[in-house]
Amino acid sequence: MTKAKGTPMGRASIFRPKVTDSDHRYQGYMTVLGREKFEAARVHVADLARTLLGAFAPQDISDADVFEYGVRGDAGTRRYMKARRKELDAK
Repeated sequence: MTKAKGTPMGRASIFRPKVTDSDHRYQGYMTVLGREKFEAARVHVADLARTLLGAFAPQDISDADVFEYGVRGDAGTRRYMKARRKELDAK
């Protein structure tokens, strides 16, 4: 899979299209436990992406992808990635 072009602030992203105006950028601090769980979710998203989309490592997964996973849930993320794979295979 060809990765998306990165945004000026970070890594390439799996989920798209992105809203790139400043009203849709979120920033904040997390607790130690929150950060640990966030990073564990990043590893899980990387595993899903590796299985469903091709080669991805945790360092390839953007913060936005982890947040998208959190709001879509596991089943929703799997559905999205499977649809994305079909889209990429059709090209």
